[in-house]
Amino acid sequence: MKVDTRNIFSAIFYCGIFFGASVSWALPSITIASLPWNDETVGIVALKRTVNFLKQELSGKYDLKFIELNADELKNAISNDKIDYFISNSLFYTTVSASSGGQTASRIAVLWNPRSSSPTYGSGGAIVVRKDSSLSSLEDLEGKRVALTSANDFLPYWAVLKEITDNTGKDAKKYFASLAYSRGLPSDVIKKVESGEADSGIIPVCFLEQYGHLWSADAIKVIAQKRAPELSCQTSTDLYLGPIFASTAEANPYLNRLILKVLLEMPAEDGFIWTAGGNLSKSHTLLQALNAEQYSVLSQRVFFRKIREHADVISILALILMGLIAHYFRSRYLIEKKTGELKEIQRTFNETTLKLNKMQKVGVVGLMSSMIAHELKQPIAIIHNYIQGLKFQIKSGNVDTSSVAKALEQIEVQTQRANTIIQRVRSYARQEQPQVRRVDLKEQINEAIVYLMQTDSVKIKIQVSMPVQDVLILCDPTDSQLAIYNLLKNAAEACKEQKNPEISVELETGHRVSVLISDNGPELTEETLENFGKLFKTTKKHGLGLGLAIVNKIAEANGGRLEFYKDKKGRTTAKLTFSKYQEKDKE
Repeated sequence: MKVDTRNIFSAIFYCGIFFGASVSWALPSITIASLPWNDETVGIVALKRTVNFLKQELSGKYDLKFIELNADELKNAISNDKIDYFISNSLFYTTVSASSGGQTASRIAVLWNPRSSSPTYGSGGAIVVRKDSSLSSLEDLEGKRVALTSANDFLPYWAVLKEITDNTGKDAKKYFASLAYSRGLPSDVIKKVESGEADSGIIPVCFLEQYGHLWSADAIKVIAQKRAPELSCQTSTDLYLGPIFASTAEANPYLNRLILKVLLEMPAEDGFIWTAGGNLSKSHTLLQALNAEQYSVLSQRVFFRKIREHADVISILALILMGLIAHYFRSRYLIEKKTGELKEIQRTFNETTLKLNKMQKVGVVGLMSSMIAHELKQPIAIIHNYIQGLKFQIKSGNVDTSSVAKALEQIEVQTQRANTIIQRVRSYARQEQPQVRRVDLKEQINEAIVYLMQTDSVKIKIQVSMPVQDVLILCDPTDSQLAIYNLLKNAAEACKEQKNPEISVELETGHRVSVLISDNGPELTEETLENFGKLFKTTKKHGLGLGLAIVNKIAEANGGRLEFYKDKKGRTTAKLTFSKYQEKDKE
């Protein structure tokens, strides 16, 4: 029998293709992530070359993928084991590293800046101002407008905050009048400073030296300079470890060794090379000095050593937690019940006048209940968030007594605040005069913004512009905080569907004091603006028109005024006016 050799060779050829494809499909996958880069990132050529070099050296062994994520996305990806490796600045790494107690990341290598004598001194921040500016020190920057690159490039900004804390003793997070982010480009920060849009800017160290063609030495200067013999760049801050290449907890330890070998063998790019070692102690010190929220993970190791000593505390916390949960559900049931009653009233009467007449006939109970239901949502929401955090710690077995104490303290504060709201609403029903006294309006605005951020899940940019000096008004403190929070909440709900939701808060002073709150939500008609502040008049699908009605009542009760208008950009603006406190006024 003759054998057709052509068929045999064809079979062997196609089997080879199939086998090769199967091997290719079977390559293990590796995902490397980083914080966003751009063409003005210090050491960008070396960083891009690193990814390409790894792909080249691991080709045929691993299927390597590279992605860029913002800071929050990268933290989630690390926590949820969605990536194998990541490249970040030393502060970001410190917040998630295993070197001080966590179990999420391990350092493999650090990028050595050729302008520094050691990789330990490769990062920091430089403060730039116009050449003709009178600003020269950290003290001069208080109450000034500052431009930053982006929220992801937070190391230079945080480094400056630590300098402010160390040198002035003031709260660095409230030191500046406003913060303006650019597109992530340091050159944009310099342009904002040159144009006068910002009083000063914060950029990464060595940007001026590496990208000298993008800026003019006659236009800007670096202020508050620190002596740094370890780095041949101008700096306004201490120096910190350079960019870090790290592995996550689930990364293959044998692959870690291979990647370290590849990184160490990679040729220098613009003088930048990967190396081992470097000191992270200054990053830890910075986070501790600023009481960074992320730094809490670094105390886990100490916590595990003490957990057995406080087993009785866990039992007490469990009982407290159960009581708080019961209180929450009971409060939510009562709120939903009262809200349902109000909706029934709304369906029964078609005209606002009839609804008001009905409420007058049955007394003020309905209005009082609705106001309580409307205003208690915020403190209850904050209490709920802290309860969830306590539940999570107990469930995971990672109970931190300090964070528990902090949570309980905040729960107590919000419970007292809820009680204050209830007492104030009852005084409305009894038509009692508000207990006016001297109130710091700047403090009221800041607290209201904090409460909004604690209760609103949508990330909204809030621009705040307030004078440096204290702004004192004559008002009931509970009233003013309720009013400001309601206006902020209303603005947040109006713009949260926008691609880049934004709220602007401005404080005007003069014979009287006015708080201006605007948002970039959809433009409203004049008819809608006229109905703002009227009970049961609302643009919300399920709203009752109570929030602005409450603000209106508060303004009237405290001798103030609430009005709405459109600014030049067509944005809805709420203007809340109070009487200015005078020394002759008696509290």
